Amino acid sequence: MTYEEALNAARAGELPVDSEAWSLTSESGWPVAHKIAQEGLLPAGFNQWEIATCYGYTVAHAAACRGILPTDYSNLDQPDRYGRTIRDMLQSAPMEYRKQFPAYAA
Repeated sequence: MTYEEALNAARAGELPVDSEAWSLTSESGWPVAHKIAQEGLLPAGFNQWEIATCYGYTVAHAAACRGILPTDYSNLDQPDRYGRTIRDMLQSAPMEYRKQFPAYAA
């Protein structure tokens, strides 16, 4: 499966949550899962939060920024290569979403 095929399948809701295709990368190094997270389209049951770019920016970072990371996610202090944590990414999400995180301290 190519990156584009995986991206299209994910957008259509047809890419299984346990598929290795979520980690396929574009020519610029962005995994399918990141693109789908940025579009707010991660499927229910998705749990491959550790998929990262070469910069250590994980799917969890992208989902937190978008406001779609499950609120029971607890590894909020995981940094990317530049030291930005998932907790930092939550700053971009609406406050009503951030308040749902037991581990989040504004």
